[in-house]
Amino acid sequence: MDASSISSNTSRRPWLALAVVLFATFMDILDTHIVSVAIPRIQEDLNGSYAAGQWCIAGYALSFALVLVIGGRLGDMFGRKRIFLVGVTGFAACSLLCVLAPSMGVLIGARVMQGAFAGLMAPQVLAVIQVLFPPERRKVAFVAFGVTLNLAQVSAPILGGVLATYDLAGLHWRAIFLINIPLGLLTVLGALLYVPESRSDQRMRFDLVGMVLIALVSAFLMYPLQQGRELGWPVWMLVMLVVAIPLAAVFARYERRRSEDAALVPASLVRRRSFAAGTLVYLVLFSGTISAFLIVIWNVQFALGWSPIRTAITMLGWVTGILVTAPLAVKFGDNHGRTLVGTGCGLLTVGTVVMSSVVRVQADQLTSPQLFGCFVLMGTGMGLLSPILISLVLAEVPPRDAGAASGITNAVMQFGAAAGVGVVGLIFFSLVARGADAESGRVAPGLRAELASTDLAPSTSDQIVADFRRCFGDRAGAVNPDVVPGSCRAASLQEPAARRAVEPFERSATTRNWADATANTLWYQVFVFLVALVFTRALPKGTAG
Repeated sequence: MDASSISSNTSRRPWLALAVVLFATFMDILDTHIVSVAIPRIQEDLNGSYAAGQWCIAGYALSFALVLVIGGRLGDMFGRKRIFLVGVTGFAACSLLCVLAPSMGVLIGARVMQGAFAGLMAPQVLAVIQVLFPPERRKVAFVAFGVTLNLAQVSAPILGGVLATYDLAGLHWRAIFLINIPLGLLTVLGALLYVPESRSDQRMRFDLVGMVLIALVSAFLMYPLQQGRELGWPVWMLVMLVVAIPLAAVFARYERRRSEDAALVPASLVRRRSFAAGTLVYLVLFSGTISAFLIVIWNVQFALGWSPIRTAITMLGWVTGILVTAPLAVKFGDNHGRTLVGTGCGLLTVGTVVMSSVVRVQADQLTSPQLFGCFVLMGTGMGLLSPILISLVLAEVPPRDAGAASGITNAVMQFGAAAGVGVVGLIFFSLVARGADAESGRVAPGLRAELASTDLAPSTSDQIVADFRRCFGDRAGAVNPDVVPGSCRAASLQEPAARRAVEPFERSATTRNWADATANTLWYQVFVFLVALVFTRALPKGTAG
C-alpha cells in the first residue's frame, strides 16, 4: 500500500477507524440538511432576507467547496488524521458560534467558517477509506459510507423539524447547531484512539496560486447569483459574471502546466475517464437536488403555512425512496453501475416532472401525502445512483492521490449545491415578482364583488382594490418577507372591513403565485437531471474487476 505510512498500532483496527470517520460524515450531512428545514424560522427570528436565507446554505457550501479542494491535499501532505482533527474541532467550535449568533450576518459568518472546517474534515473520510482498505474490501466500506449518508438524511428532516418547531430549552432553532458540539467531541475522542495517521509518500507542494484562482472564480460567480436580485443587478455584478469565464480558463491552463506533486487538481486525475465523468455527474446532480429542497420548503412554509415538523415528515419520502432502491444498487453495481446511475437520473427527472405538475395543479390544496409520493419517486432515483456513483468515480484513483480525489469530488458536490441554490433563488423570486400582477388581477373581480356587499362607497372599493394590487406586487418583489412595503400601509387597507375582505383574496393569490413559480422553477431541476443522464454515458459499465 502507498505510504500512506499507517502507524502499526492502529492499522489492525480499520473498521473502528471507519466507524469514527463515518460518524464525522453523519455530523456533516446532518448539519447540511437540518439547516434547510429551519431556514424560514431562522429568517423570521433574525429578520433575514430571502438572500440571507440562501447565504446560510450557499455560504456554507461555498466555503466548504473551496477548502475541500485543498483539504484533501493538506491531508496527503501533513497527515490525514491531523487535518481531520483540526476540521472536526473547528466545526464544533463554529457550531457554538451559530448557537450564539445575535444577527443574520453573524450567523452567516459562522456558517462560512463552519463550512471551511468541514472542508478540512470531509475529504479525509474517503481518503482514509481509500488508504486503509484494499480494493477487494473497499466496496463494503463505500457501502457503509452510503448507508451513513442515508441515515443522516433520514434523521436530519425530523430532527430539524422538531427542534425548529418546539422550543427545547428555550433555544428554538439554535438547538439544531448545539447538537454538533457533543457529536464533535465524541468524534475527536474516537479519532485520537482509533484512526491511524497516514500521508502520501510523495513529496508535494501547496498550490497557492491555484487556490487563489479558484477562489476568485467562485466569488465572481456565486456573489452575483446570491445577491444580484437584492442589490438590483448593478453593472459591476454583471462584469463579475463575465470576468469569471476567462478566470476559469486561466485556472484550467495553469493547472495543466503544473507538475503532479504541485497541482491543486492533478492532470492525471482529470485524464481518468471514470473520475472526470463522475465528477461532472455529481456537479449537475447537486445543483438540482439541494436547490429543489429549498424552493419546496419556501413554498410550503411561507405560502402554505406548514410547520417545519410537517415539512420534515413530508420530505422523508425522499429518504424512503432511497432506502427502497439502494440495496439494488449495492447488489448489481459491480456489473451494471452505469446503467443504475443512468436509471437513477431518469427517475429523478420523472419524479421532478410529477412534482412540478402536482404543485401547479393542487396549489393551495397541496397535501403532505401528495408531496411525499413525489419525493419517494425522486428518492428511488437517488437510491439507485448514490451507493455506486462514488465507487465508479474513485475506482481508478491510486492511493497516493486519495486525498486530492476525495477533496475534488466533495468540492464539486458543494460547488454544484451552491450554484444551484443561487440560480434557483434567482429564477424562483423573479417568477414570483413577474406573476404578481396577473394573480392580483385574477382575484380583483372577486374582491370588488366582496367589497360591493359592504357599506363602502364604490369609489372607496375601487381604491382598496388598486391599493391591494399595488401592495401585492411590491410584497412579491420584496427581498425580505418581514419588511412591510410602504404601499401596504395605504390608509384604505388599514380599515378593519377592508382587511377582512382582502385577506382571503390575498392568500389565494399568494398560494397560486408561489405554486406556479415553484412548478416552473422545478423545470431547472428537470434540465440538470437530464444533463446528468447524458454524462452517465461516459462512466464505466461497473466496478467489477
